[in-house]
Amino acid sequence: MRSRKWIKWTVLAAIPALFAVLYVIFSQTKSLADTAVRCFSRPVRDVLGAVSSVVPFSVMETVYVAAGLWLLIHIGRTIYFAIRKRLGLKRLLIRAGALLLVIAYLFSGYLSLWSIDYRSSSFSEKEDFRVSGVEKEALFDAAEYFTRKAMELADTVKRDENGLFAEDIGEYLSACASLYDEMEARFPSLKATSRRPKQMVFSELMSVTGFTGVYFPFTGESNVNVNEPAAFLPATAAHELAHQRGVYSEEEANFIGVTASVLSDIPAYRYSGYVTGSLYLMNAVYRASPEKWRELRSRFEGGFLADWLYNSEYWQRYESKVSAASEKVYDAYLKANGQEAGIQSYGACVNHLVAYYELGGYE
Repeated sequence: MRSRKWIKWTVLAAIPALFAVLYVIFSQTKSLADTAVRCFSRPVRDVLGAVSSVVPFSVMETVYVAAGLWLLIHIGRTIYFAIRKRLGLKRLLIRAGALLLVIAYLFSGYLSLWSIDYRSSSFSEKEDFRVSGVEKEALFDAAEYFTRKAMELADTVKRDENGLFAEDIGEYLSACASLYDEMEARFPSLKATSRRPKQMVFSELMSVTGFTGVYFPFTGESNVNVNEPAAFLPATAAHELAHQRGVYSEEEANFIGVTASVLSDIPAYRYSGYVTGSLYLMNAVYRASPEKWRELRSRFEGGFLADWLYNSEYWQRYESKVSAASEKVYDAYLKANGQEAGIQSYGACVNHLVAYYELGGYE
């Protein structure tokens, strides 16, 4: 009987170990990683995404809550029985082993379903769209263009009594099925089924930690923080949908999300794409030339200006030690996965935006 238990535990422990070994093997070269992504991680995530899309709520959040409750109960019961001396050393080790086994499965699952993507070919490599630095004048021109277009489109979207973007979230999230049609025609590697992003119940927590959205590979879901300034939310949804299509780089997902939004014929996305692109480009302009930034900033007006000011006010409200710590952790995570710019990757999309603007991609 004991031998059977040991066999069971050995088999259970061998499975995550096997996936970890396979990850090490297939992450050695981009060619091998591409094969693993094409034949395993991407198809599995697509299936998981199809299953989780059946329900309207975020399965990711449900998993986190269930996992948290299970962990608290497991640790609580272990401590209780240990104090009451109802748990011998052997049983204590078994319970600790069970917890470690769960962690091993989660870690190996993460390696196999998402981390391997970081070792594969990037969007830029697949589409031969490599960019490096950009000239200042090109940056200024692109920033001026995005800002002007955002102001022109400001009146094409619904607004509330304060003049802020007020399009119905449910409507434009439901319309995301056609959002990537033009992008797929221009960049075939992005071809996939767009599944509606989930509106997060714990959006307030996301704002506290400084996040606007998250892609969860274990359920294949795109999740968005519905509390973020509304004008930027459609582009955030487009960004998370880029991850759903296998784009792992935050820099590239930002470029793709903005571009997909701008090229869309859905007013909420078009405006949001230009507003978000303007924000990234203007931040880069400020670093390059504060004088030029002030010149462009002086032209802001109307609904665009209202959305811009509210966005700044909103995120200043959440600046804290918690958000700073969260940024440091996420920065370390991104760098550990080969994104050298870390959290700055989000703003690094500027090079792609400017390069595509110069190619006439937004005309």
